[in-house]
Amino acid sequence: MAGLTNDAADSLVVELAPLRDYEALKEAWLSLERRADTPFFGTWAWTGTWISLLPRGSWPVVCKIMHAGEPVALAVLGRRRRWRLGLPFRQLLLNASGIEAYDSIHIEMNQLLAPAHEQLPAMRALFHAVAGSRPRMTGSSPRMECDELLLPGLAQGAQVTELALESGLWTHSTQASAPYVDLDHLRSTGRPYPTLLGTKGRYAVRRALGDYRRILGEPTLTRAGTAAQAEEFLSGLAELHLARWTRKGQPGAFAAPAFRAFHEALIRNHFAQGCLDLFRVQCGTTVVGFIYAFRYRNVACFYQCGYNYRGLPEHNQPGYLALPLVIEHYAATGARTFEFLAGEDGYKRRLATHHRPLVWLEVQRPALRTALLRLYRRLR
Repeated sequence: MAGLTNDAADSLVVELAPLRDYEALKEAWLSLERRADTPFFGTWAWTGTWISLLPRGSWPVVCKIMHAGEPVALAVLGRRRRWRLGLPFRQLLLNASGIEAYDSIHIEMNQLLAPAHEQLPAMRALFHAVAGSRPRMTGSSPRMECDELLLPGLAQGAQVTELALESGLWTHSTQASAPYVDLDHLRSTGRPYPTLLGTKGRYAVRRALGDYRRILGEPTLTRAGTAAQAEEFLSGLAELHLARWTRKGQPGAFAAPAFRAFHEALIRNHFAQGCLDLFRVQCGTTVVGFIYAFRYRNVACFYQCGYNYRGLPEHNQPGYLALPLVIEHYAATGARTFEFLAGEDGYKRRLATHHRPLVWLEVQRPALRTALLRLYRRLR
């Protein structure tokens, strides 16, 4: 479908319906995914997996944005009610369930599933619906309304926020830096990856490589070649990850059963597609750690890790050994960027060459309860 003109964009129709037919949604999603501009977090592999694990009564609403009877964009909207200032707020969440245990997988680079030139017109249509226009409802469900639309981890936060304000909605947002390595630029320089880093990053990488090589032996990187091996690496990662966070007195991501179930299902059902990478890093016979990443349309995303912090007698910094090996692997195999995703962790800042913002946006329909919330936030 060609790009929408302004008049055509204004004629977009938002259709909402409770999800009842998982296979029908899968077919529609995969059809649009083939021509959509989406990160891995917008694929059916990611979206279909978390939906399949939800209790049936907690399935999201399907949002279709239509033009001339054809879908321009797709999303799923989780539903929940939250009490704020003693008042109930009806919330919809873009591509998230609204159930904290299941949303612990943390979607980022979030957006509508749509071709690049349809993204913002479709989002504007969604905001118009939230602002008060009655969206077309299908099926036998009652009209669905919300006081707030929550959009976690937005990739186009500034533009989306502007569209919400233009639609007469109120917004509240938080922003996080998302560091990344520009692998196209790295290849164009013809230089080793560490030479692109700042002084602290270069020193940390050089020191880690020297210490591990001298004490334990030459480092090797192994990518899981089968789903079974990927599951083995995931188990090793989870064990090291939990050990690390337990020592800190915190549970860690893998303590949540829903988090682990999601990734086990993702590997079991989608590893053969080539979008999941599980790496093991060793020096000699000692396992230094495991890294879990996604690779989709030549964008690699660092998702999770588990490190052995007792491999050396002192100065254990396994991430500064393991991550450069993974980054160099992706550079050698043609990936365009290596995304660290959101977070202000020191190692991400030191190992990245660039940064971009991700935005967590709350969009609110003007009303007494949302006005009280805005006033409370200003006073606080």
